[in-house]
Amino acid sequence: MHNISFLPAFGWGQPADLIGVKWGAGTHFGEKMDDLTRLRLQKHAADQLERSRHDEEQWSFLFRTPGAIDLLYCPWTVVADWEFDGDLSLIADQLSNDRRQRIETGVELLTEAEFVLLRKRKCEEYANGSDWSQVAWIVPLSEGAEVIAWALVLCPIDGDIDPFVSDVYESGAAAIKALELEGALSQS
Repeated sequence: MHNISFLPAFGWGQPADLIGVKWGAGTHFGEKMDDLTRLRLQKHAADQLERSRHDEEQWSFLFRTPGAIDLLYCPWTVVADWEFDGDLSLIADQLSNDRRQRIETGVELLTEAEFVLLRKRKCEEYANGSDWSQVAWIVPLSEGAEVIAWALVLCPIDGDIDPFVSDVYESGAAAIKALELEGALSQS
């Protein structure tokens, strides 16, 4: 797992510059991708992934493509049905001592906003390495020497489901932002 903690929080900078691939590079110097191009690139990424299925190092497309990075994340769906178990430690910084005591003794319930924050932080906790964390890959797609798009490949924890191309994006930063919509990213 690559340590991306040096990146400015969700600004992401240009991490792949460190290994020779520009993250800002994308479809024809930043132009928006049309639907036909997106479909063609999704198929290209899926074909590349499938071709590496039976490699000696299975799914080598993900980790042998120069500039590819892997990220741990926890899908929001993991905590969608999670119920409050009485542990307020994840949101203690948001509660006054009096409010915390009233919740712990059952005098008051969590507000909807507090409960949403608690679920969000629980998901973030899981993303930092647990049975619930999953791996996502951001893989550059090239035509010749030019990076033209970035594939977001999700690797579900269920061993019966193969990695799959979620979508393709104009930049690595756009792929990471899309992953943030899917779940909490590991901060380690």
